Amino acid sequence: METVKVLIVEDKSVVAEDLKLCLQDYGYVTLGICSNGHDAILMADELSPDILLMDININGPIDGVETVRQITSKNTMPVIYLTAYSDSVTVDRAKATHPAAYLVKPFDPIDLKIAIDIAIENFQEYRNGEEVSGVPHSIPIINDSFFIKQGESYHKVPFSNILYVEADGSYTKIHTTQGTMTLSMNMKGVLSNLPPIFLKVHRSFIVNLHMVDKFDRNNLYVKEVAIPVSNSNKDILTEKFLKIS
Repeated sequence: METVKVLIVEDKSVVAEDLKLCLQDYGYVTLGICSNGHDAILMADELSPDILLMDININGPIDGVETVRQITSKNTMPVIYLTAYSDSVTVDRAKATHPAAYLVKPFDPIDLKIAIDIAIENFQEYRNGEEVSGVPHSIPIINDSFFIKQGESYHKVPFSNILYVEADGSYTKIHTTQGTMTLSMNMKGVLSNLPPIFLKVHRSFIVNLHMVDKFDRNNLYVKEVAIPVSNSNKDILTEKFLKIS
């Protein structure tokens, strides 16, 4: 397995350095240490860590839970909370962000290693399209349309009406000309059900190329929404546009 890359968000420098040494002893690589939510959001987007270790009571106007919510709304990655807080209100807020684990300080370093290894393994299964926590593998498809379950009924969503697909933690958001629906399936599973005109342009976005209004070096624009294009997908994107032009 490749070396696991970790981003630490912890406002106490001594604790953060101890964590870094602990991770090093277990063979993990620390990409960076942040003490506030703003820096964590920027660094997570720039460095794409394999896993995020998040304290809850951190510096700045937003706490660790809100920081995780903002990070995972754009970038899908497992999160482990490391915190001294175990009250029900804090735990319930953290649970709403679907963390891989929640460790209460002080904790045994071996418990952290076990939590990281399990989180990475489960996330790899999730990325590979294997069933994790009841996430389905397929969507009902009839005549070039998805039928997406919302509540107790299935709603028809023609492929031609889909603008783009966005990762949202363990779910995906299907943005259409009529609105947005949430689907309990990972990005790979959704992409496998879509026709070739859909392209994954970023780890968190799949785009219907017929719906692109304009593009520049770093973004596609769909209905004025800027969608980032990763460096690894720029050549593929150019080739796709040449084929459909």
